[in-house]
Amino acid sequence: MNHVPPARRLLTALLGYIAAAIAGGVIPIAGYALLVGIAYGSTIALSLLPSAVLTFVKMVGIALLPTAVIIAIAERFSIRALFAYVLLGILILISCTIYLIVHEGLPFHLAVLSGMTSAGIVAGLVYWRIAGRDAGAWRGPEKG
Repeated sequence: MNHVPPARRLLTALLGYIAAAIAGGVIPIAGYALLVGIAYGSTIALSLLPSAVLTFVKMVGIALLPTAVIIAIAERFSIRALFAYVLLGILILISCTIYLIVHEGLPFHLAVLSGMTSAGIVAGLVYWRIAGRDAGAWRGPEKG
């Protein structure tokens, strides 16, 4: 394992989070537009799309702190397992969805939770691909 400077590793983790948030956001926004478009017509779906994007932006903001804590823990303990990032992505996005349902008064639908599960899988995969598989590289080789 090569030694990576901490500043570069921090930048990689930040870029990984941004890419994961964008990739994870495509799933619920596209699903929302598709489902509303099927149910009510494409004109209404396009008019409601800005509210879906705003809700996604809120979700990214709400998820930032828990995700930063989890990334810090993964970096500290050099967690590189793909399954861990996928599972944590699912847990973060479902918990943020439940937070928004409770505090923002959003309606609860099983489709919303399944969409957020899919988004969590995609976000976890993207983060693992960019930054997670090299977690802990800033510390250099283990001595012992």
